[in-house]
Amino acid sequence: MHKPLPKSKRIKVHIPYPLKDERTAFKKLNTSFYHPTQKLWSIVNTEENKAELKRLFKEKLEIKIITANTVYKT
Repeated sequence: MHKPLPKSKRIKVHIPYPLKDERTAFKKLNTSFYHPTQKLWSIVNTEENKAELKRLFKEKLEIKIITANTVYKT
């Protein structure tokens, strides 16, 4: 998951190919959308959706902070 900026409307999520079950469950979430050019999924940025992502991916969830030149893992 890419950590959204405070005013971001959507949370972007990269789901690796081997996580098929998690991807299938993510597709069923309301407002999920695939961005083919970025190869990312997204969902509306709400506290409920953040909690749902944590529940769905459990220990597999990595939150990454994106800056202009660097990706930081938290």
